[in-house]
Amino acid sequence: MKESHYRVQLQSIFNLCALVRRLHITQVLAAMEVADIAGAVLAPTEYRKALTQLEWQKKCAQAALRFQQAINDIASDPTYFHPGGKQP
Repeated sequence: MKESHYRVQLQSIFNLCALVRRLHITQVLAAMEVADIAGAVLAPTEYRKALTQLEWQKKCAQAALRFQQAINDIASDPTYFHPGGKQP
């Protein structure tokens, strides 16, 4: 991998980490739970049609939450190096 490509990839990873740390993923998952319950009761036919996509979205949000938790663990480590003197 060329150094310029490496730097772009690394900066992209830092940007992704900074973005994910700012997301309110637990609130999104809570809203999904409410929508899941309400959809099954209020619109069962449409809910069943969308169930596969809704499950995929929930799995993605859960994976994002695990990623966010890992990033937060790294950022809370006092030995963690913060590029530019600030946390991502």
